Amino acid sequence: MGSEGILGIVTEVTMKVRPLPACKKYGSIVFPDFECGVACLREIARLRSAPASIRLLDNEQFLFGQALATDNKGMLHSLVDNIKKLYITKIKGFDINRMCAATLLFEGTTNEVNQREKFVYDIAQKYNGIPA
Repeated sequence: MGSEGILGIVTEVTMKVRPLPACKKYGSIVFPDFECGVACLREIARLRSAPASIRLLDNEQFLFGQALATDNKGMLHSLVDNIKKLYITKIKGFDINRMCAATLLFEGTTNEVNQREKFVYDIAQKYNGIPA
């Protein structure tokens, strides 16, 4: 049965309409390992300060996303990406085979977005997270 079963018929639908947010900002955080990422997201949830969307990618998903990234953004962009990778792996000591990332979406007024973003990045720093 069910709404998608062979005998299910949808007879009524309720929709909620919300206004578009005044400000929308995307971000990401790189963590040295999955455990640090989980601990950070747990604290963010516990403090009820989560952004509109937050997703933790394990190392396999993270590396897969890196492999799919297009490399046609120009020489300067490639240089900046290489410097970032060098900083994360050589200076911060993250293991490329253990690190993971969280993707973020902040929505609201400009002030709300800026406050929530700062709050989330401050919590991430306690778990060795680096804004990416």
